Amino acid sequence: MNSFDDLKEIWQSSDEPGLIPLHEGMQELAPLPAETTWPVVPVLPRRGKSAFPSRNKLERQLKFGAASLFITGLFVFWLGYFSGIPFQSKVTYAGVVVIGLVCWAQSVLLLFTWLRLHGIDETALPAVHLQQWEAYYRFRRKQAAWNVPLYFIALNLGMGLYCIEIFSGRKPLNVALFLLIYGAWMIIAYFVIGKRNLRNEDARLKSILDNVRDLKQQFDKEEVPV
Repeated sequence: MNSFDDLKEIWQSSDEPGLIPLHEGMQELAPLPAETTWPVVPVLPRRGKSAFPSRNKLERQLKFGAASLFITGLFVFWLGYFSGIPFQSKVTYAGVVVIGLVCWAQSVLLLFTWLRLHGIDETALPAVHLQQWEAYYRFRRKQAAWNVPLYFIALNLGMGLYCIEIFSGRKPLNVALFLLIYGAWMIIAYFVIGKRNLRNEDARLKSILDNVRDLKQQFDKEEVPV
């Protein structure tokens, strides 16, 4: 819970210097009783490092995935157009284009997702901070529902177009062996690795949400001035 203690310190920093009185510049409008007290709004610094280790890991995964897929797309286009491999069929080049564009599209999507996650403001008020995490959680669940199967189908479509010429003239046994290995790997990647990664991410997000809710309830009970 040390990371959430750090977040609590941010929210409680209204007791520290750097506060802006809400009534600043307003005393000229009307006289106020001497005993009048005003709430204050803290000026909170933007921390460079998140108070959530799980958030840091999620951000690293998104950035690494975006960079890896972008580089993969570059390699695919280099292989198809600049490596000197003499492909004879336009269908093969179409497969190269599909695979490369799918990689780049997924890279852009992961970058956009990282920007969405990075935009969650830990210095916001507890209720606002919780709303941001809840909105991101709903966004990721909807995104995964359509993106994962679409990415899987589009990538294998490109591979199918690419392999038509590659398999031409090959021994049926070799083709069958390749398809068996490739199909097994795709099944493992989609139904085992992919599902496991989604479960892990979902668990991290739920853990963050539960802790933020607990902190918000604690702050509500303590009536922290906002």
